[in-house]
This record gives sequence, C-alpha cells and structure tokens, in this order.
Amino acid sequence: MLDTAAIVAEIRAFMEAAGAYGLTQQAKAEHHYKPDNSIITDADLGISAMFKEHFAKYLAQPGHILIDEETPNPTPAEAAKTEYQWVLDPIDGTASYAGGAPFWGIIIGVMRKGEPWLAATYIPALKLYFWADEQAAYEETDAFTPAAKTRKLGPVNRAINHQTQFTAHSFQVKQVFTSDRAFIFLDLWGPMMGASAAAGYVAGNIVRASLWDFIASWTLALRIGHEFINLQTGQGATHLSHLNFTDKWQNTHFMFAGNRAIFDQLKPHFKEAA
Repeated sequence: MLDTAAIVAEIRAFMEAAGAYGLTQQAKAEHHYKPDNSIITDADLGISAMFKEHFAKYLAQPGHILIDEETPNPTPAEAAKTEYQWVLDPIDGTASYAGGAPFWGIIIGVMRKGEPWLAATYIPALKLYFWADEQAAYEETDAFTPAAKTRKLGPVNRAINHQTQFTAHSFQVKQVFTSDRAFIFLDLWGPMMGASAAAGYVAGNIVRASLWDFIASWTLALRIGHEFINLQTGQGATHLSHLNFTDKWQNTHFMFAGNRAIFDQLKPHFKEAA
C-alpha cells in the first residue's frame, strides 16, 4: 500500500518544479502540430519527461501504469488490469501556452483500482494550486510563495437562475442545452474548469474530454461531496468502469461535476442527446 501523505508531498514538489520549468520555457519553447492538428511544445515533452523521472520508483513497479497525453498509452481495458493508474496532462492549455498567455496548467491524478484517489491542478502564472487527498480537497493561493494561503473546500449548493454561472467549453454549450441564454457559461481552460466548480466560484462544470483533462476535476468533486454525473443516465461515476472511453481515452458522454441538487435543476434544460 502506498503512503498517501508521501505521494501528496511528492506531487506537490513535482508541481512546483514543473511549473517553474514551464514558466522559464514559455517564451522560447518551440511548438509543433500533432497528427490531429493540436499543438504540442517542447515544454509539454519536457514536463512529461520530468514526471517519468520524478515518479520512476513507482512507475517501474508491477501494477502501476502511466496515462500521459503526450506518450503512447495503454488502452482502458489494459489499464483496468492494473492497481494504480497515474494520469498526467503536462500542459493543459497548450495553445495558450504557445501564444505566451497565462492560461495553462499542469494536471495530475492517481487512481487506485480504477477509483480517483489523489489529484492536483497547478496554474503557475496565477500561483493557484488545487489538490485532493483521500479525504478532502484544498485550494492554495499564492502557491509556493511565502504568502501562500490554504483553505479546505466544501460542497456548494444554490438555487439556479439565468445569472448562475457554469464552466463549459463554448462549442459544447449548444450540444448540451436547449438554450445558451438560460445561464452564464464561462469557457475557461482545462485546469480551471473543474477547479472553479470545486472551489465554489461557479455552480458546476460540464465536461466531455480526455481522462487527463478531467481527472483532477473528477477527484476534487468527489472529495468535497459533489458528484460526477452522466448527463444521459443521471448516474454518478466513482470508478473508471462507470465511464465510456475510446481507446485513446476520450470520454464519450457529457458529465456534470457539481452538486446533485443543482444537476436536478439543470435536467429540464438538457437536450435529449446530451
């Protein structure tokens, strides 16, 4: 059995180092296009390499696998046979990163027997760090500085109206809702989407993406007493087997990270195919 406190500390140390590296490389990191026309930079690959080195003592053990956006991955079926699944998005928001903007972050999750266990999201330019251990979730402002302040996150519930804010990618809003005017939708970059919902800045997060994009959002939601709910079935997901993935780890259903009561209020506004 792995030591929870030790892993949480090691993730934190890695995030500080990887964030500093990303910031120093941003102005000079060359970018290239992957076969799907998405952007990858030298820094994505550098942080991926740093992660493999930092956590090598775990990844080399039987029963541990890495699911990393920037390297070849096991399939979901193969991952299901392992005890620990380490999930990494070295830079989420690569297009912003390549353009010199501050809207990017690093996402890490560790799953144990397919269940979200530990996770962290770090936005270096904003000095925002969110993490979850086995029991709770936290937000740290001015992260990794002498002015750092930490607060424990808790569940958020509220009555919704046309001024209620949710996070969702703009192109997905019309796929999910019967009207894009019923609520306010914020199209934030990946690391802030689910973290904003967990921190209570918005009422919830709508997401359909790859595992490395939402692993921290999923874990944070569960730790504060929220749910990760399939929009079609209304079922909450607490295990990899509750989600449907392509072989490339793209989730095939829209999910809602937030309070069940808020989800129930949203249901009348969903399209049947959402």
